[in-house]
Amino acid sequence: MPSLIRMFFLVLFLVFIFNPILIGMLFILFPFILILFSLLGVFRIYFTRDYSYSRSREFEFYKLSFLLMAKLLSILGTVTGEQLNYVNFIINSLNLSERGKSELYTIFHSAINKNNNADKILYTLKLGYFQHKDFFIWLFASLKEINRLSGYTNLEAEKFISYVGVFLELESDGYEAYKDINIKIVNPYSVLGLTYSASDDEVKKAYKSLVIKYHPDKFANDPVRQKDANDKFIKIQDAYEKICKERNMK
Repeated sequence: MPSLIRMFFLVLFLVFIFNPILIGMLFILFPFILILFSLLGVFRIYFTRDYSYSRSREFEFYKLSFLLMAKLLSILGTVTGEQLNYVNFIINSLNLSERGKSELYTIFHSAINKNNNADKILYTLKLGYFQHKDFFIWLFASLKEINRLSGYTNLEAEKFISYVGVFLELESDGYEAYKDINIKIVNPYSVLGLTYSASDDEVKKAYKSLVIKYHPDKFANDPVRQKDANDKFIKIQDAYEKICKERNMK
């Protein structure tokens, strides 16, 4: 504000030299100018606050989700490299700052050996994000993928995942529709026929092979097969783009 006042008096001095008549107008308008700048400051603070609030809620959801993933791994009893690669893939795919991703890594790894209260976590999720069913589906599918990577050998893990689905009321829309949810919505590697531990060269090789195999132009004389190939081609492209983003591949 002091700089604004100094600027005002500088303009006042210049105006006095060139046009004394405008001095009166400036004195009249000055209070309105101050009000305008104040309102602009309030708007800036308001919108910044809203954005920060939205981002913090998103991060809080992910934090709670990774606590549940850690809980599942503690139930499974063993943690495989493939499971950790999958969690690593999820975190790197999130639209968060590097600091936020690093914090999620720390939260997840430190929680694996802790006996976190799953009911408390689920209650917080349900209370705070009940309007975001898509968030719950993402979490549910992620838990199923972690369990799949273990080989579906732990009955307690299966019960835990089912309990999460029931607690978050996924069954209200027909739980059967979620029981066999397509894990590919969070696993682009499976679209390319790869595992999470695949090297960059293996990813590129698989992508090029599938693009050639399912390119729609190969089926120009067969509209039915061309449509099917086009659908697969789009999924392949989408999966490859997600992996490239996660790995910073070019």
